[in-house]
Amino acid sequence: MTSEASDRLTFASSRELLAFLDSRRGDDGVLRRQSFLAEDLRRWVGGIGILQWQPQRVDYVYRLFGTHLAQNLGRDLTGQTLAEWPVAVAAVMRAQADDARRRGVVVVSHYRLRVFRRKGVVENGVRTQEKVVVPLAYSDQGEPDAILVYVDQRFADIPILRPHMDATDGSCWCAEDRPVCAGCPLGSGLSASADAILNETR
Repeated sequence: MTSEASDRLTFASSRELLAFLDSRRGDDGVLRRQSFLAEDLRRWVGGIGILQWQPQRVDYVYRLFGTHLAQNLGRDLTGQTLAEWPVAVAAVMRAQADDARRRGVVVVSHYRLRVFRRKGVVENGVRTQEKVVVPLAYSDQGEPDAILVYVDQRFADIPILRPHMDATDGSCWCAEDRPVCAGCPLGSGLSASADAILNETR
């Protein structure tokens, strides 16, 4: 079910989490919250956020905001909505969440970020961020009403992604059943080569 999405992931941690979640799907193909324990996610939990759609707030609300996410942002968004993010960022996050939740597909995104110190000095040059968005249902029946988001980061520039990141202003996202952006190197079994490149840059 998630083979195409897995082929678009460059970090082993993302692929391993996706494989684990895939193994916990029910007969109807839906991943449900009660199908795994918090302890099962121990190795990934710092980078995990779980957001549930709440019609009364007309937005997604964080049920979980991992410690690594909170550290990077500078605060914990548990109990808050996507409206806490800058408007443009929140719009992209909602679009990704809607695509995953409404259509039941995995969404993959990559970002190439310049990293700055607090005083405006560039630190380590480039950080590559990979995000996986997986549809999730809190109820034991019915369609997904939430998403699980996993974010992993490396203080490294991944050469195989560089041309694509440059062409898309440093970001790209796609769903598992839709083609990636023009010129994207993902989706063609890059996983092993990306891992090798990552190991060289660490």
